[in-house]
This record gives sequence, C-alpha cells and structure tokens, in this order.
Amino acid sequence: MKKLIKVTTLLGAAVLGLSTAGVGVANAAQFTPAEDGGAPTTTGNSNADVNLTQDKDAAVQLASAPDLTFTETALDGAAHNAVAATKVTDPVSVVNPGLVDGWSVTVKAGDFIDSNDPTNILKGAQIHLTAGDVTSDTTDQTGVSALDVNPSDAESPIFTATKGNGIGTWNQQHKLSNATLDIPSGAKAGNYTADLTWTLTDAPTA
Repeated sequence: MKKLIKVTTLLGAAVLGLSTAGVGVANAAQFTPAEDGGAPTTTGNSNADVNLTQDKDAAVQLASAPDLTFTETALDGAAHNAVAATKVTDPVSVVNPGLVDGWSVTVKAGDFIDSNDPTNILKGAQIHLTAGDVTSDTTDQTGVSALDVNPSDAESPIFTATKGNGIGTWNQQHKLSNATLDIPSGAKAGNYTADLTWTLTDAPTA
C-alpha cells in the first residue's frame, strides 16, 4: 500500500478505514441453596465469555502521516543546516485490527521543486527526522519501534512492529524538534515543495 502526499514544504496525510470486531458476552452462575438449617450460600462461580471475530478482508491500515513546514530562510550564499520546523501536523498512524504478522512504514522524499518554476530544483536539500513519541491504545507496547531517518537519501523505515506485536492503533507523533532541513549553499530563491511517499508493508519485520 502506497500513499503519495504533497505538501507546502513536505508531506500530506491519507486516511483509510479500519475494521471492527463483533463481541458477544455470556455468563451462567451455579449457586447451591442452603439446606434447611444450613448456613446460607455466600460464594459461587460464574463465567464470562467473549467471541472475537475478524473480517476476512481485514488489513493493517496507514491512517495518517504528517505535513511539515520549515522556517522561511534568507539566502546569503552559505549553507543553512538544521533549519527548524515551524509546523508538524498529524502523526504517523497505523491501525492493526488484530493481524499478527507485524508491519513496517517507510518514507522517501522527492526533490524540492519551485512551485513557480518547475525547472528550479533545490538540489542537495536534506530532510532529517528523529524518532517521535510513540503512543498506543493497547496496554502491551512491546515490539514497536520509532526510527531516525533521512528520507532525502533513500526509502527508510520510520515505524516498525515485529511479528506478534503492533496490534491496535499506534501513533508516532513528531515534535518541531524532531524535524530539520539542510539547505545547500547553491540554493536559489523560490517557494519549494517536495513529495513524501509513505509505504506500509503488512509483513514480518526483524
């Protein structure tokens, strides 16, 4: 599954549906009444049952990914490294309706292209994303990892779950301090936009 997102300075978000499971509960109690003259019953046992089902077409979903905007920068003929982000929107969000194979989200950045002149490309620009904060609605938060990436170099894993883990809804939220941009010294003035391609693989990861 591949989601291609365009942004003002970097990415966008795609929202997919998620599956729900039917739940049923039943119980039956067994209590023995006191015989004539005996002590009253004060304890007993009952059952609680639940049947969890899953749609045959259930799949892990990439629910969202962030837009990034970086600080407006005045050119002076020098390189500008670690330019700070001024906006990071949605988390990298994965919804897994009970599948146990594990999953991996990768990201790859395209070129920054001037929206007013497509022949003007910001060659050598480098995006850096350090691992964001991971949260989940499940009590078992083992086996899921957020990773540092430089998506300008190559398609890189940013969020992974090992086999048997990563079930439920998982979010990796990047703060402003997690995102920076390196601008080369040969940059020309322009309003640049890059595409980020986010890919979710529903398969075991190491």
